[in-house]
Amino acid sequence: MGDNNTPNIGFCDHIGNNLSELGKWQVWLNIILGQFLSLVLCAINTLAHYLNSGSSEVLPTGQSLPHYMFLCAVFTSWLAFRRGDKGLISIIRARGWRYVLLCIIDVEANTLMSTAHQFTTLTSIQLLGCVAIPVALALSCLVLGVRYRMVHILAVSVCLIGVGCLEKTN
Repeated sequence: MGDNNTPNIGFCDHIGNNLSELGKWQVWLNIILGQFLSLVLCAINTLAHYLNSGSSEVLPTGQSLPHYMFLCAVFTSWLAFRRGDKGLISIIRARGWRYVLLCIIDVEANTLMSTAHQFTTLTSIQLLGCVAIPVALALSCLVLGVRYRMVHILAVSVCLIGVGCLEKTN
């Protein structure tokens, strides 16, 4: 129950508020960009599978280097121009060790995923990729203390349903 100062908002009101957000261009732009990113990741994963499955020389970390350089260039420059507590230096001082830990985990996971192309099928690797989203959400929640809204939890549930559907076809 709410106190005297806050109105009591029901479950249907929350759903109505969330559905009203679908009329905004920013929401659709995020959905379109997310789907585009998903297609790009699928294409990169398919290309990596064909590169790694036929070759005896595999450079799994080298394949991820352009990806990491792009991420570093975009986010480091973006954070460098922010002022105050949200700037690059203050974030590194406050929780830099957490980001280093997550970077090491991510590099090792990408190395293992690239190496897996030699030993298993593309469907199995795509299944592992689908599990990466819920694991990333859980790690960022546990290690970085990020709080997610119900819409994020619902999206991860959709990912897990997709994993279940992929598993049935595999």
